[in-house]
Amino acid sequence: STEARRVLVGGYVQTGSNCVFKVKEYDVSDTTPIEISVASSASFAAASPGDTAWAEAPDSRFVALYLQNASSLTHNVVLYDIEAQQFGAVYSMNLTSSATIRQIAWIDAQHFVMDDVNAGRRGVRVYARAGLNVVDLGFFDVWGAGSASVLQPFYGAQFTNFAGGLLAYVNDVSSPS
Repeated sequence: STEARRVLVGGYVQTGSNCVFKVKEYDVSDTTPIEISVASSASFAAASPGDTAWAEAPDSRFVALYLQNASSLTHNVVLYDIEAQQFGAVYSMNLTSSATIRQIAWIDAQHFVMDDVNAGRRGVRVYARAGLNVVDLGFFDVWGAGSASVLQPFYGAQFTNFAGGLLAYVNDVSSPS
């Protein structure tokens, strides 16, 4: 086939107490992969990289990447534009350590979520894409008071897309009554 097939790989690179997100794109339409592009985000503080995730938007143009600095509970999110082959600004925020592993899930081409906890309530933190910038729309309480201690997310299977939104999965870890 003469149709090009592309693969996007990415993650982070740590240098000392700082990190950058990095993405490489390859053409894999032949027997030997050919590097098409490589891009790095701006550097950000992350002395102890912990949890990391990424997800492609439904329009297949943008990717949201995430990295937690485990020593400070600073969470870093950035957008990558596949078409323009460039990163936006890294958005850093302090969140509670609500999940062992966070998953990013896109609601639509403009909005994505991650599991979060606020004041003992488990819910989702919602983000919007504004160009290549991340806008934090805040915490949305999904399961109510006391839910943070009895409901835990299912690691890498926290969300599933369905028509019109997301299914959010949690495990009830409270003692049976």
